[in-house]
Amino acid sequence: MPRNKYINILLPLAILTEAFSLLFLHKQHITGNTPNAVILFISSMAAGVLVIMKFYNNGTIQVADTSGKKNRYAVLLTSIAAIAWMAIDANSVFERIVIDIYWSDIIPAVQIVTKRFVEGAYPYAPMTELGYTTPVGYMPFHWLPYSIAEVLKFDYRWISFSAFVLAFMVLIVRTYKRNVTATIITIFLTTASYYLMSRYSTGIMAVTVELLIAAYYMLLVSGINSNKYMTIGATVAICLLSRYSFALWLPLGIFVLYTNGDRKLLLKAIITSIVIILLCYIIPFLSKDWTVFYKTNTGYAGMNWEWQHLCDNGVPCNLFNGVGFAHLYYNHYGQANYKAAFETCRLVFFFASIGVCIAMGIWYCINKKKIDYRIFLMASLKIYLSIFFACMIVPYDYLMITGLLVSIALYAEQARYRVV
Repeated sequence: MPRNKYINILLPLAILTEAFSLLFLHKQHITGNTPNAVILFISSMAAGVLVIMKFYNNGTIQVADTSGKKNRYAVLLTSIAAIAWMAIDANSVFERIVIDIYWSDIIPAVQIVTKRFVEGAYPYAPMTELGYTTPVGYMPFHWLPYSIAEVLKFDYRWISFSAFVLAFMVLIVRTYKRNVTATIITIFLTTASYYLMSRYSTGIMAVTVELLIAAYYMLLVSGINSNKYMTIGATVAICLLSRYSFALWLPLGIFVLYTNGDRKLLLKAIITSIVIILLCYIIPFLSKDWTVFYKTNTGYAGMNWEWQHLCDNGVPCNLFNGVGFAHLYYNHYGQANYKAAFETCRLVFFFASIGVCIAMGIWYCINKKKIDYRIFLMASLKIYLSIFFACMIVPYDYLMITGLLVSIALYAEQARYRVV
C-alpha cells in the first residue's frame, strides 16, 4: 500500500532526526536552544503519530512470518557484530572517563545506596555521604541491579550497558523472524544512536545510569505488545520501580486493555505488578519508612534550585541545553522572577501530560474499531513520553535517551505486523 511504503521510509528518518537533535546538533552548536528543542519534539512525536497513521483504518493486522528467509542468520551475525563493537567501544569510554563526583553525583549516589543494601543497612536512610543531606530518591530497580557489580567488584556502568544490550537483543530476536528488513534497520538505528551518544553525548553512558532505565522502557514496549500477562505485569512493575515517567500514561493503558475486552489478561497483569511492587519495594523498604515516597516526589516537584544554577553564560545550565521548553518560561519571566517561571512550567507540565492522555483516550474510544489496541498502546506511550520530556520542569538531556530508545523499540515492534 502506498501509504505504508511512505511511512516505512519516514519512520526511520524521524527516529534518526530524533537521535541527531538529542545527541549531536545542539552539542555541536549547529542548532540553538529553541530550534533544537522543536526539532527534537516534532521528530519524537512523529514516531508515535506515524505508527498510528500506518495502521489506522487499514484493515486487520497479524504477525508476519519470514521464518523461511535464508538471510535471517546473517542478520543475527550482524547484530552480534554490532554488540561486540559497542562493547569494545564502551570499554574504551569507561576506561577514559572514571566515576567521579566532580562530574556527576548520580553514580556515586547509586553506589552508596547499593553498598548499604549489600552490607545489610537500610538503603533509604537519608544520604549524607556526598557532603549534603538529602533523601534517597531512587526507586529499587534504579539501583538494585548494581548489587551484582558491587558484589563482584566491577564497574557499575557495565550493568547499564548490559541491560541496554539485553533489550536490544530482545528486539532483534522478536523481529528477525517477522521482518528481516526492519531488523536490519533496527540494528542500524540502534548502532547509529549509540555512536552519536558515545562520541558527542558521552556523559549519558559515562556519568549516569540512564541506559538501564531506557532498557526497561524498551522492554516495556515489547511487553505491552504481547499477550502474556506475566510479561506485561513484570515490565510495568520494573518501570514503576525505576523511573516512573509513564505513571500518568498508565491509566490510559489500563483503560485500553479494559475496553478491548481482555479483562482476564488485564487482571492477571495488574496482580503480577502488585506482587512485584510489594515484594521488591513496599515490604522490604517502604514499610520501614512510609515517608520516603512522599519526600522523593516533593523534592522533585520543588526543583527550582536548578533554575538558579547558572552556567558561565549567565543562564541555568540544565534549562538551556536544547532538549526541552523550560527555557522559554525562564526567558519570558526573566531571571529576577524565576519562581513564577518555574511554577508556570510545572503547571503546564502536569496539565500537558495528563491532557494528552485524556485526549488520546477519547480518540481511542471513537476509533477503537479502526486501530488495533496493541498498536495504539505502543504509539500512545511514545506520544505521551514526547510531551512529558518536552515539558519537563528540568529537561535533563540524559533523561531523553529513554525517549529515543523507545522510538527504536516502537519501530521494531510495529514491524512485526502486516496488514491483511
